[in-house]
Amino acid sequence: MKLLMLPALLAGLLLQIAPATAATSASASIDWDSLNIQLIDLSGGLDAPTLTWTSFYGQTNTYAYTAHPYDYQYTWAERYDLSTALSSSTVTALGQSAATQDALAHTASSASQEGTVPASWGYGYSNYAYGGSYTTGYFTLTGNGVALFTMDWSVEGQGDVDAWDEYSYAYASLYGSYSDNLYNYGYANSGYGSYTGYAGDFAAEGTFAMAVVNTSPGGTTGSLQTYTYAYSQSPNAPVPEPETYALMLAGLGLVGVMARRRKA
Repeated sequence: MKLLMLPALLAGLLLQIAPATAATSASASIDWDSLNIQLIDLSGGLDAPTLTWTSFYGQTNTYAYTAHPYDYQYTWAERYDLSTALSSSTVTALGQSAATQDALAHTASSASQEGTVPASWGYGYSNYAYGGSYTTGYFTLTGNGVALFTMDWSVEGQGDVDAWDEYSYAYASLYGSYSDNLYNYGYANSGYGSYTGYAGDFAAEGTFAMAVVNTSPGGTTGSLQTYTYAYSQSPNAPVPEPETYALMLAGLGLVGVMARRRKA
């Protein structure tokens, strides 16, 4: 009977060696191509409003990590104008991420896959990746009128429900604020973030809107900030190391020899 068990035991060992192929992924995007600034004149043509961008800062950063074989990669880039395109990306065996900025969109994406680690490591080791894109633009509104800002955003993620060690997260945030020397001020925000461990796959989209009013002779100053972030994580299953397999196979072989001797 022990001889009949040997093929089944070997098959079980081979199944443990093969890594799983499940994956998680996430992405977030803010559509700068959809940015619309509508100027509304309240002066009857006597002092029409004008909006000017005064300064700008953008940054992308990405990170990817694979526990076994150990590897991590990190990149980042920055810009101080509206025209330069940024692109950051990182790739390891079981983690990938990317982040971009250009005149069309600011995006962040991530993906990770399951793997294995030596059994001596135990549990708690994961492969993961994240990408982020951050932007701030500063402006001045002069004249007597209103500037109405609108811009679209979207997020999505793929992962399992109630998976504490295998999940993805995506977040998009837009925030605007303004003030003048007459102590008038205001702000607006929009965005969304979600985690697949709560409800599984998700997707959402929306539109940011902000109205900036200027009646001050000195003008109104303000800023528009956008942020995208995506994170993915996948677990590693502990498996016996090669020398452990050798010992186990030797032991199984000894069991077979002993069984044959008893049968004889």
